[in-house]
Amino acid sequence: MSAYVIVDIKVEEEAVFKQYAELADALLQEVPGFRNLTLDPQPETLEGTWKPSIVVVHEFPTYEAAKQFYYSDDYGP
Repeated sequence: MSAYVIVDIKVEEEAVFKQYAELADALLQEVPGFRNLTLDPQPETLEGTWKPSIVVVHEFPTYEAAKQFYYSDDYGP
């Protein structure tokens, strides 16, 4: 069963975020079955009070694959 990681990002330093995003994307592309479903820089809340800045949704083939990536030595730094 697929697992989804939903990220709400507030970018405070554009240059630092750009560097992180490039490194993280390169690592994510190495994960078999990984898909980046969306990166929305202007998300709209239809109901409730959640006010995200940037929303990213990643799909991993399994929950274990998502955890393995997140806790990996390569992604950790």
